[in-house]
Amino acid sequence: MSSRDEWHQHWRAVMGAGISVATGYAVFPFVASQFVKPLQESFNWSRGAQSLTQNVAFVAAFFAPVLGRAVDRFGARRIGLLFMPALGVLYGLLASMHGPLEVYYALMGAAIFFGMGTTGIVFMRAVSTYFKKSLGLALAVSRSGIAISAALLPIVIFHTIERFGWRGGYAMLAAIVLLIGTPACALWTGETGPPQSSHSARRPWRELLLNRKIIALCMAIALTIGPVVGLLSQLQPLLTGKGIAAGTAAVLGSVLAVSVLAGTLLTGWLVDRIWAPLVGCAFLLTAACGCVLLLPHTVSLTRAAWAVGLVGITQGAELDLAGYLIVRYFGVADFAAIFGLTILTIGLASAGSQMAFAFLFDRFGTYAFPLQLSVAAFTLSFVSFLALGRYPAP
Repeated sequence: MSSRDEWHQHWRAVMGAGISVATGYAVFPFVASQFVKPLQESFNWSRGAQSLTQNVAFVAAFFAPVLGRAVDRFGARRIGLLFMPALGVLYGLLASMHGPLEVYYALMGAAIFFGMGTTGIVFMRAVSTYFKKSLGLALAVSRSGIAISAALLPIVIFHTIERFGWRGGYAMLAAIVLLIGTPACALWTGETGPPQSSHSARRPWRELLLNRKIIALCMAIALTIGPVVGLLSQLQPLLTGKGIAAGTAAVLGSVLAVSVLAGTLLTGWLVDRIWAPLVGCAFLLTAACGCVLLLPHTVSLTRAAWAVGLVGITQGAELDLAGYLIVRYFGVADFAAIFGLTILTIGLASAGSQMAFAFLFDRFGTYAFPLQLSVAAFTLSFVSFLALGRYPAP
């Protein structure tokens, strides 16, 4: 089957996956920082205290491989229709909370847990089943919905919070999940179970966990995405602390989203033509440059825009790269299970990075140290990508 035939027959799976992911929990990190100051002002919760919700991410991350195996067995649509409405309800509960801090921890923890079932671990599996010739581009297009959503959502949430407060911001997120994401998942994701061609023998967990290349893949992706997520979680206060006006910082969130879209589509085009680990290494350099640009005590708007753009390109590239690498090195039968293992390591790295950014700021009053640690993590990720070696024979 040619690339054109693949797109002609299965474009709906790409469209459904793109809309579902774009309205699910994956887009929340792009707006999470806008809730930090309002919650601090309403309840006197420090930034470090708020970041402790990421402790739940440590626990939820261990659920990712199990969720992945369930997706491999039951299909993306069934799993998505279970988790997406639950996430919408949790956003609604966050909008109506009145404290104490433990209630916020419980609701955000549940949102992290159920939000996992609205991310690429579910919907990238649906796309990878149907495409071979243009797999990289198909994965990229399905993920580009996140970038489009993130280009608009930071501005929407900013103005919603300005007019209706942080409660209105959470209510807006709930409406997006329930009124847009859930119907798209129901109508366009595809079959209720995986196509027959995906029912080949699945590897046992022991074989997956001890596979050297799976370990290298997980380390490479986690050490890239983890620091980037940590930076995004504090992007709004980081930029305003360096002299960027709050409204301008929200607009820079859209710059981030556009760069994510560019990184996503560029990655999809490149990996169908170039050895994918080399593509991953190239994008690591852009993220490192972005972190270095943000090190000074004050930054100009132009410098901040370049930094945000460079980080966004990497954010858009690496998760799509993970999906492509899984198919090329390990096949489709265990796709979601292996992707779940990468999500596990990403979750651990992201939770640790978000707490590091918050607590190191509380301790030193600057984000310089966590930015420097991020560059060190990118160096280790570079080595892990190269350790994957050649593609195996088909």
